[in-house]
Amino acid sequence: MSAAAAHTERPPTVTSIPPILVSQAQTIQGAYVNSGRMSEGLARLQSTKVMFQQAAKRNSTAAEQTEVAVSALLVAMQTDVRRRIKYSEARMSDELDGVKMRLRKEMACNHETIERHLQDTIKMVRSVMERTRDDAQGGLTDALDFLNVCGLRLQEGINNTEHDYMGSLAQILVSNAWTTAW
Repeated sequence: MSAAAAHTERPPTVTSIPPILVSQAQTIQGAYVNSGRMSEGLARLQSTKVMFQQAAKRNSTAAEQTEVAVSALLVAMQTDVRRRIKYSEARMSDELDGVKMRLRKEMACNHETIERHLQDTIKMVRSVMERTRDDAQGGLTDALDFLNVCGLRLQEGINNTEHDYMGSLAQILVSNAWTTAW
């Protein structure tokens, strides 16, 4: 049923009800519809909060898994590079003594450089992964905090409006009953 149809349809009136009460019943009906809409909006807001919490948890887990996988790949690469360096060193030991000494010095220097680069790369990747995880987690935490505040304010407003509305409704009904009785 559309919103326009909800406003045009009127329930059948009971013949013994005074006309003034019929018009107020229509006003009350509109208020109930609006109250229902606000309650539905609050439920959707709370569902969105749960979805944000689930996304934050998945994001944190994915970042940790990515960090572990990247670290494992870098360690495997480091192991492979070391194995290749040792193999090259073994082949060179068969070469001439003069060339052998010069190449050993070069390989030692290369080994240190590669080791330093690998360690620097591992540190840099870990740093980037930590910043990424912290940024994503921080953003989702901020969004959840804001969502909680909005939900609390909306809920408070709805509760206050319903309280005021029910008080006004009670006064109108008592007044109409009193007026009708006299």
